[in-house]
Amino acid sequence: MAAASVAGLWATNLWTGSSNANWARDLRWDAIVALVLAVVACARGQRRVTAEALLGGLAWLAADIALDRAELSHASAPLAVVAASVAVLGCYRGIARRGAPHRATLLVAAGVAAVLAGVNLLAEPSSEATFQVGSAVVSGALGLVAAGAAVGAVSRVSRFRFAAWGVSSVAAVMTPWLLREGHLPHVLGLTALLTVCAMILAGPRPRRLRHWLRYPAAAAAALLVLPLAGLPAMIAVRFLEIGPVFTALAGRTTRPDAFDDYSLTMPAMVAGLVLGRLLVPLGRKVE
Repeated sequence: MAAASVAGLWATNLWTGSSNANWARDLRWDAIVALVLAVVACARGQRRVTAEALLGGLAWLAADIALDRAELSHASAPLAVVAASVAVLGCYRGIARRGAPHRATLLVAAGVAAVLAGVNLLAEPSSEATFQVGSAVVSGALGLVAAGAAVGAVSRVSRFRFAAWGVSSVAAVMTPWLLREGHLPHVLGLTALLTVCAMILAGPRPRRLRHWLRYPAAAAAALLVLPLAGLPAMIAVRFLEIGPVFTALAGRTTRPDAFDDYSLTMPAMVAGLVLGRLLVPLGRKVE
């Protein structure tokens, strides 16, 4: 259901006009990444399905650019139905092909989803209520994916872990609606919250005092990964003028002095990959 909702939001946001095409583009791209990560989580990180999901995400990105260039002014409902159907079929294929969990892949997926969920709160100009709703929906879906990927990393789900997954899912969905102003502390707070929830769901139950240290360590990693990994990636995206390339591909006029033509999705994914790799050793059982 979450995948279908995000796919429908992608189609609606592609069709709906906006005064800020860059924010709209980031919101759609975040939705595409959420769908890819949802398929990976459904497949429990199986390599073949993960590769298929990545290729499907690239194809969806190409379709996004082509449809954006076409400047759609109608037929949003049929496009939303098609997009939702593709998302549901992708998740169904992931469930059908799932096997033993691939912990590293799932923890990396949880890290990417957690960072994107937080950064996505920034992609909402206060003058457009459409983005406030859209970013909250996509951030909530990414939070659900982070929780689902984390709980899928364990072979057996106990009652305690199932209850923790339920609480984490509710927090992942509700928190973005409470933090829709998009301030940096909100971004860091949501990222840290989802990261700690993922560590609780994926890691072994702590039995000694030092075992509890993995939770503040996960929170610290979430707070530091954005300035240490995300910020350099953002600077690189700006100065390499990657944003204007996609703007030109979409058929819009590019301005050489447009320093605000950049994407937050790319540096957020870099930071998420780094965070995910840091979660892999933290989630291991410590004697």
